[in-house]
Amino acid sequence: MSSPCRNGGGSHEGASQLCHTRGYSGQLGGELLSTQEIKLAAIADAIRAKEGSSAPIPANDFASRILALKGKSEFAVPLIASAEEGAVITATNGEEIVTGTTGADQQAILLLEKPGEWTINAQLGDAVRGPKTVEVKSGYEVAFSFAESILPEGYTEVKYIESGSNQYIALPVSSYLSKVDLSAYMNSSGWLLGYGDYSTSNGHSIFGIQHYSSTTANQIRFHRAKRSPNASGQELIVPIDSNDVDIFADFVNGQFRVNGTDYTATLTNPTTSKTWYAFAQDYGIAGRMEAKYQINMKLKHMKIFSRYDALLYDFVPGIDSSGVAGLYDLVNNKFYKSATSTPFVAGPEV
Repeated sequence: MSSPCRNGGGSHEGASQLCHTRGYSGQLGGELLSTQEIKLAAIADAIRAKEGSSAPIPANDFASRILALKGKSEFAVPLIASAEEGAVITATNGEEIVTGTTGADQQAILLLEKPGEWTINAQLGDAVRGPKTVEVKSGYEVAFSFAESILPEGYTEVKYIESGSNQYIALPVSSYLSKVDLSAYMNSSGWLLGYGDYSTSNGHSIFGIQHYSSTTANQIRFHRAKRSPNASGQELIVPIDSNDVDIFADFVNGQFRVNGTDYTATLTNPTTSKTWYAFAQDYGIAGRMEAKYQINMKLKHMKIFSRYDALLYDFVPGIDSSGVAGLYDLVNNKFYKSATSTPFVAGPEV
């Protein structure tokens, strides 16, 4: 069988333009085109469609012409459209229009060269189908980690757990906690950690870390004070310019650090001890425990020490085997979920 490249001249009507021959309609010199010649003709058509050109393309130029197309767009997503043979498929995104015709396999492959919403229509003769829409993303992300999880089997480590306005964790330690090391992102005012012992007759004691935010101030407040009915207690107020904080607080020695900056303050010692709450303050009145001033916060990690430097808690955000988010304590091998019916929200896996 003769190749259209070897047969040379002659003008033939048809959609394909291969080599220097203007086109052909399925036969050439009385011979049927081979499957390979049909595929070459399709390649030439595709090159011209991408270039916006119409002149014949010598077969020897295919490689260079295809390589030149690579510079036209750094983005290309193939769309496979299915319809009866001969249907014209049109994809539109703003001023960008891409067309193709389904072949014998009843498919057309269109290259969509920009992200966003594309409108797809199909036409076969006078019949029109569509529109259908396809959302093309600008890219995808995938992450891998070869680090061994520090949580035991059955738990999945996550980057943080997030509270709203109705979650907290009660820490079963009724003693003075001296040192706290934590990282968090705060979305509202409220208590990161703390307790209070309130009494209308004897004043009250408060202890912990508070975020205070208003139109005129954004602060971290460290409390360690015995308040009386006639005298206010003491607190250290640290202005912050970011709600993403790394905090270290040594309440015994009066040493505090916020985002790498050190502060010193001598705070009075409360006379009573209470159970601490995380994500809230234990607002106790007459011995009653009550969570108040909950904070909307993403907690990334937290360690709590006793006044004698013993590590009491080493909290890692995680998810248990039931998919419930909470904090896993590496010291006591215990998982803490929200003390309310409202669960924490888990961040992405580590």
